[in-house]
Amino acid sequence: MGVDGMKNCRCTSNETVCRWKGRLLLTDSTCQVIATGFDVIQQLVLTYADDDDDKKEAKYYHENSERVYSLMLYFSSIPYTCILSFEDNDFTQKMELPMRLAEPTFRTQEKGGPRHPFKPLLRGIAFTLCCPPCSMSTTSFEIGAGVSIVPGGSAPSLRVLLQICDNPTTPERPSENSPAVRVTRKVKCTMADAKDGQVYTLAQLGSRLVTMQLLGPQAGEFIHAIVSWRNEAFLTLQSFTRILDNEKEEFQSMFKAEVGAWIESVDNTETSTSGIDSDLTPIRRIRAVECLSAGLASPEPFAKRTRLE
Repeated sequence: MGVDGMKNCRCTSNETVCRWKGRLLLTDSTCQVIATGFDVIQQLVLTYADDDDDKKEAKYYHENSERVYSLMLYFSSIPYTCILSFEDNDFTQKMELPMRLAEPTFRTQEKGGPRHPFKPLLRGIAFTLCCPPCSMSTTSFEIGAGVSIVPGGSAPSLRVLLQICDNPTTPERPSENSPAVRVTRKVKCTMADAKDGQVYTLAQLGSRLVTMQLLGPQAGEFIHAIVSWRNEAFLTLQSFTRILDNEKEEFQSMFKAEVGAWIESVDNTETSTSGIDSDLTPIRRIRAVECLSAGLASPEPFAKRTRLE
Protein backbone atom coordinates (compact mmCIF):
# COMPACT_ATOMS: atom_id res chain seq x y z
CA MET A 1 0.00 0.00 0.00
CA GLY A 2 1.43 3.41 -0.93
CA VAL A 3 1.32 6.70 0.92
CA ASP A 4 0.40 9.93 -0.87
CA GLY A 5 2.61 12.16 1.24
CA MET A 6 2.25 13.34 4.83
CA LYS A 7 -0.81 15.33 5.83
CA ASN A 8 -0.53 17.71 8.78
CA CYS A 9 -3.40 18.55 11.06
CA ARG A 10 -4.22 22.15 11.93
CA CYS A 11 -2.50 21.98 15.31
CA THR A 12 0.97 21.18 13.91
CA SER A 13 3.67 23.55 12.69
CA ASN A 14 7.23 23.46 11.41
CA GLU A 15 8.58 25.12 14.56
CA THR A 16 11.22 23.14 16.46
CA VAL A 17 10.21 22.33 20.03
CA CYS A 18 13.17 22.01 22.40
CA ARG A 19 13.00 19.85 25.53
CA TRP A 20 15.41 19.56 28.42
CA LYS A 21 17.69 16.53 28.62
CA GLY A 22 21.23 16.20 29.87
CA ARG A 23 23.62 13.34 30.54
CA LEU A 24 25.82 14.42 33.42
CA LEU A 25 28.96 12.90 34.89
CA LEU A 26 28.58 13.04 38.67
CA THR A 27 31.32 12.45 41.24
CA ASP A 28 31.47 12.33 45.02
CA SER A 29 35.28 12.70 45.19
CA THR A 30 35.90 8.93 44.98
CA CYS A 31 33.53 7.47 42.38
CA GLN A 32 31.79 8.58 39.20
CA VAL A 33 28.46 7.80 37.61
CA ILE A 34 26.55 9.05 34.55
CA ALA A 35 23.02 10.27 35.30
CA THR A 36 20.25 11.57 33.04
CA GLY A 37 18.33 14.71 33.89
CA PHE A 38 15.16 16.08 32.33
CA ASP A 39 13.05 18.65 34.19
CA VAL A 40 15.73 18.94 36.86
CA ILE A 41 18.03 20.49 34.24
CA GLN A 42 15.51 23.27 33.72
CA GLN A 43 15.46 23.97 37.47
CA LEU A 44 19.25 24.23 37.52
CA VAL A 45 19.29 26.54 34.51
CA LEU A 46 17.06 29.02 36.35
CA THR A 47 19.86 29.72 38.83
CA TYR A 48 22.33 30.19 35.98
CA ALA A 49 20.05 32.48 33.99
CA ASP A 50 19.32 34.79 36.94
CA ASP A 51 17.29 37.66 35.40
CA ASP A 52 18.10 36.86 31.75
CA ASP A 53 14.86 35.43 30.33
CA ASP A 54 16.54 34.20 27.14
CA LYS A 55 18.87 31.91 29.09
CA LYS A 56 15.89 30.25 30.76
CA GLU A 57 14.68 28.77 27.46
CA ALA A 58 15.94 25.45 26.05
CA LYS A 59 16.20 26.88 22.55
CA TYR A 60 18.88 29.30 23.76
CA TYR A 61 21.27 26.33 24.13
CA HIS A 62 19.99 24.26 21.19
CA GLU A 63 22.87 23.43 18.80
CA ASN A 64 25.10 26.06 20.45
CA SER A 65 28.06 24.21 21.95
CA GLU A 66 29.72 27.35 23.34
CA ARG A 67 26.65 28.29 25.39
CA VAL A 68 26.28 24.72 26.63
CA TYR A 69 29.98 24.66 27.59
CA SER A 70 29.60 27.89 29.58
CA LEU A 71 26.52 26.47 31.30
CA MET A 72 28.27 23.24 32.27
CA LEU A 73 31.26 25.15 33.64
CA TYR A 74 28.86 26.97 35.94
CA PHE A 75 27.28 23.70 37.12
CA SER A 76 30.61 21.96 37.68
CA SER A 77 31.78 24.58 40.19
CA ILE A 78 28.78 24.16 42.51
CA PRO A 79 28.42 21.13 44.83
CA TYR A 80 24.94 19.61 44.57
CA THR A 81 23.01 17.20 46.74
CA CYS A 82 21.11 14.87 44.41
CA ILE A 83 18.40 12.25 44.56
CA LEU A 84 18.88 9.49 41.98
CA SER A 85 17.00 6.28 41.16
CA PHE A 86 17.86 3.21 39.11
CA GLU A 87 15.29 2.36 36.44
CA ASP A 88 14.95 0.00 33.49
CA ASN A 89 14.87 1.57 30.05
CA ASP A 90 12.43 -0.45 27.92
CA PHE A 91 13.79 1.11 24.73
CA THR A 92 17.52 0.48 25.21
CA GLN A 93 17.10 -2.56 27.49
CA LYS A 94 19.65 -1.04 29.85
CA MET A 95 19.61 0.37 33.35
CA GLU A 96 19.41 4.17 33.62
CA LEU A 97 20.03 6.56 36.47
CA PRO A 98 17.53 9.45 36.31
CA MET A 99 18.24 12.51 38.43
CA ARG A 100 15.12 13.39 40.42
CA LEU A 101 16.40 16.34 42.41
CA ALA A 102 19.52 18.51 42.52
CA GLU A 103 19.92 21.32 45.01
CA PRO A 104 23.02 23.29 46.02
CA THR A 105 24.69 21.57 48.96
CA PHE A 106 25.90 24.80 50.55
CA ARG A 107 22.99 27.05 51.45
CA THR A 108 22.80 29.68 54.17
CA GLN A 109 20.33 29.30 57.01
CA GLU A 110 18.27 32.03 55.39
CA LYS A 111 17.84 29.80 52.32
CA GLY A 112 17.05 26.61 54.22
CA GLY A 113 20.44 25.50 55.52
CA PRO A 114 23.10 23.17 54.11
CA ARG A 115 22.29 19.82 52.48
CA HIS A 116 25.29 18.10 54.04
CA PRO A 117 25.62 16.20 57.35
CA PHE A 118 29.28 17.36 57.71
CA LYS A 119 30.38 13.94 58.91
CA PRO A 120 32.33 11.10 57.26
CA LEU A 121 30.40 9.68 54.30
CA LEU A 122 30.64 6.32 52.58
CA ARG A 123 33.37 6.34 49.93
CA GLY A 124 34.33 3.90 47.23
CA ILE A 125 37.70 2.49 46.20
CA ALA A 126 39.42 4.76 43.69
CA PHE A 127 42.92 4.69 42.25
CA THR A 128 42.67 8.44 41.56
CA LEU A 129 40.39 10.74 43.52
CA CYS A 130 37.93 13.03 41.76
CA CYS A 131 38.10 16.67 42.82
CA PRO A 132 37.98 16.41 46.65
CA PRO A 133 37.46 19.49 48.86
CA CYS A 134 40.81 20.72 50.17
CA SER A 135 42.70 23.42 51.94
CA MET A 136 45.65 24.59 49.85
CA SER A 137 48.06 23.89 52.72
CA THR A 138 47.20 20.16 52.58
CA THR A 139 47.97 19.81 48.88
CA SER A 140 51.14 19.79 46.81
CA PHE A 141 52.27 19.29 43.24
CA GLU A 142 54.16 16.15 42.18
CA ILE A 143 56.37 17.34 39.33
CA GLY A 144 57.39 13.89 38.09
CA ALA A 145 53.83 12.52 37.92
CA GLY A 146 52.14 15.81 37.05
CA VAL A 147 49.33 15.32 39.58
CA SER A 148 48.12 17.04 42.71
CA ILE A 149 48.75 15.31 46.02
CA VAL A 150 45.71 15.68 48.28
CA PRO A 151 44.53 14.06 51.54
CA GLY A 152 43.75 10.46 50.66
CA GLY A 153 45.89 10.15 47.51
CA SER A 154 46.27 12.02 44.22
CA ALA A 155 43.79 13.86 42.03
CA PRO A 156 43.89 15.66 38.68
CA SER A 157 41.92 18.55 40.22
CA LEU A 158 40.62 19.76 43.58
CA ARG A 159 37.95 22.03 45.04
CA VAL A 160 39.09 25.07 47.03
CA LEU A 161 37.68 28.26 48.50
CA LEU A 162 39.83 31.18 47.42
CA GLN A 163 39.98 34.91 48.07
CA ILE A 164 40.82 37.30 45.24
CA CYS A 165 43.81 39.49 46.13
CA ASP A 166 44.06 41.86 43.17
CA ASN A 167 41.90 43.92 40.86
CA PRO A 168 41.05 42.74 37.31
CA THR A 169 43.74 43.20 34.68
CA THR A 170 43.73 43.17 30.89
CA PRO A 171 43.49 39.65 29.37
CA GLU A 172 46.33 38.40 27.20
CA ARG A 173 46.61 36.25 24.08
CA PRO A 174 49.19 33.44 24.06
CA SER A 175 50.03 34.39 20.47
CA GLU A 176 48.82 36.82 17.85
CA ASN A 177 46.98 34.10 15.90
CA SER A 178 45.41 32.40 18.91
CA PRO A 179 41.62 32.73 19.28
CA ALA A 180 41.94 32.00 23.02
CA VAL A 181 42.71 34.53 25.75
CA ARG A 182 44.34 34.09 29.16
CA VAL A 183 43.16 35.80 32.32
CA THR A 184 45.26 35.71 35.52
CA ARG A 185 44.41 36.70 39.09
CA LYS A 186 46.22 36.61 42.43
CA VAL A 187 44.49 34.50 45.08
CA LYS A 188 45.03 33.00 48.52
CA CYS A 189 43.33 30.19 50.42
CA THR A 190 40.57 31.31 52.78
CA MET A 191 41.36 28.46 55.18
CA ALA A 192 44.95 29.60 55.75
CA ASP A 193 45.84 31.09 59.13
CA ALA A 194 47.12 34.63 59.57
CA LYS A 195 50.76 33.51 59.40
CA ASP A 196 50.29 31.72 56.07
CA GLY A 197 49.78 34.50 53.57
CA GLN A 198 50.99 32.61 50.47
CA VAL A 199 49.61 34.10 47.29
CA TYR A 200 49.04 31.93 44.20
CA THR A 201 48.65 32.83 40.54
CA LEU A 202 45.33 31.62 39.19
CA ALA A 203 45.03 31.46 35.40
CA GLN A 204 42.39 30.39 32.90
CA LEU A 205 42.91 29.94 29.16
CA GLY A 206 40.01 29.56 26.76
CA SER A 207 37.40 31.38 24.73
CA ARG A 208 36.56 34.97 25.59
CA LEU A 209 33.02 33.98 26.66
CA VAL A 210 34.47 31.75 29.40
CA THR A 211 37.66 33.47 30.54
CA MET A 212 36.24 36.98 30.77
CA GLN A 213 34.08 35.84 33.69
CA LEU A 214 37.22 35.68 35.84
CA LEU A 215 37.54 39.46 35.48
CA GLY A 216 34.27 39.94 37.36
CA PRO A 217 35.32 39.28 41.00
CA GLN A 218 36.88 42.24 42.79
CA ALA A 219 39.66 42.19 45.36
CA GLY A 220 38.47 40.62 48.61
CA GLU A 221 35.74 38.48 47.03
CA PHE A 222 35.49 34.72 47.64
CA ILE A 223 35.20 32.19 44.84
CA HIS A 224 34.53 28.47 45.09
CA ALA A 225 36.78 27.01 42.40
CA ILE A 226 37.91 23.79 40.75
CA VAL A 227 41.64 24.06 40.09
CA SER A 228 44.66 21.94 39.24
CA TRP A 229 48.31 22.52 39.96
CA ARG A 230 50.55 23.67 37.12
CA ASN A 231 53.65 24.21 39.26
CA GLU A 232 54.43 25.02 42.90
CA ALA A 233 52.79 28.46 42.82
CA PHE A 234 50.65 28.42 39.67
CA LEU A 235 47.06 27.14 39.53
CA THR A 236 44.98 26.43 36.44
CA LEU A 237 41.31 27.34 36.84
CA GLN A 238 38.70 24.99 35.40
CA SER A 239 35.54 26.63 36.72
CA PHE A 240 34.35 28.80 39.60
CA THR A 241 31.35 30.42 41.22
CA ARG A 242 31.27 33.68 43.13
CA ILE A 243 30.22 33.84 46.78
CA LEU A 244 28.00 36.73 47.83
CA ASP A 245 29.52 39.10 50.38
CA ASN A 246 26.75 38.51 52.91
CA GLU A 247 27.28 34.72 52.63
CA LYS A 248 31.09 34.63 52.85
CA GLU A 249 31.33 33.83 56.56
CA GLU A 250 28.71 31.08 56.47
CA PHE A 251 30.07 29.54 53.27
CA GLN A 252 33.60 29.56 54.69
CA SER A 253 32.37 27.77 57.81
CA MET A 254 30.49 25.14 55.75
CA PHE A 255 33.44 24.52 53.44
CA LYS A 256 35.79 24.13 56.39
CA ALA A 257 33.41 21.56 57.90
CA GLU A 258 33.27 19.64 54.60
CA VAL A 259 37.06 19.56 54.33
CA GLY A 260 37.28 18.29 57.92
CA ALA A 261 34.71 15.57 57.21
CA TRP A 262 36.65 14.51 54.09
CA ILE A 263 39.97 14.25 55.97
CA GLU A 264 38.27 12.29 58.75
CA SER A 265 36.72 10.00 56.15
CA VAL A 266 39.98 9.11 54.38
CA ASP A 267 41.62 8.36 57.72
CA ASN A 268 38.79 6.04 58.79
CA THR A 269 38.66 2.55 57.27
CA GLU A 270 35.09 2.08 58.50
CA THR A 271 33.83 4.60 55.93
CA SER A 272 35.36 2.77 52.95
CA THR A 273 33.99 -0.10 50.86
CA SER A 274 37.52 -1.58 50.73
CA GLY A 275 36.64 -4.03 53.51
CA ILE A 276 33.81 -5.68 51.54
CA ASP A 277 34.67 -9.13 50.27
CA SER A 278 35.20 -8.98 46.50
CA ASP A 279 34.10 -12.62 46.16
CA LEU A 280 30.54 -11.84 47.21
CA THR A 281 27.77 -11.97 44.64
CA PRO A 282 26.56 -8.59 43.30
CA ILE A 283 23.37 -8.77 45.40
CA ARG A 284 25.32 -9.51 48.57
CA ARG A 285 27.81 -6.74 47.82
CA ILE A 286 24.94 -4.29 47.49
CA ARG A 287 23.55 -5.51 50.80
CA ALA A 288 26.97 -5.12 52.45
CA VAL A 289 27.22 -1.54 51.16
CA GLU A 290 23.72 -0.79 52.46
CA CYS A 291 24.66 -2.08 55.91
CA LEU A 292 27.87 -0.07 55.90
CA SER A 293 26.01 3.05 54.81
CA ALA A 294 23.33 2.55 57.48
CA GLY A 295 26.04 2.52 60.14
CA LEU A 296 27.12 6.00 59.04
CA ALA A 297 23.60 7.40 58.88
CA SER A 298 22.51 10.20 61.17
CA PRO A 299 20.50 9.04 64.22
CA GLU A 300 18.34 12.14 63.94
CA PRO A 301 14.66 11.23 63.42
CA PHE A 302 13.53 11.68 59.84
CA ALA A 303 10.62 13.96 60.79
CA LYS A 304 13.00 16.39 62.52
CA ARG A 305 15.58 16.65 59.79
CA THR A 306 16.02 20.01 58.15
CA ARG A 307 18.36 18.84 55.40
CA LEU A 308 18.83 15.89 53.06
CA GLU A 309 21.07 13.20 54.60
